[in-house]
Amino acid sequence: MGQALRLLGLSMLTGFFVLAFDFAPTGASFDIGGAFTAIIHRTFTAIGWALESFWKPGLAGALVVMPVWALWRLIRRLFRM
Repeated sequence: MGQALRLLGLSMLTGFFVLAFDFAPTGASFDIGGAFTAIIHRTFTAIGWALESFWKPGLAGALVVMPVWALWRLIRRLFRM
């Protein structure tokens, strides 16, 4: 079960970055060098934004992760008894 959740999380994270970077390898104007450069540029832009306003992504992530984590701990505790 844990392996499946990790795989799902990794897939969602990867999908987020693929969509955020507007990656379309089937496009007629696809250029691997240009795609790599765009990914690097957007990555540094995202890192700069995160450093500038760290509390925003931290809070947004915590709003999703903390309730799921608390629910997961509660469910695990119930089945250990």
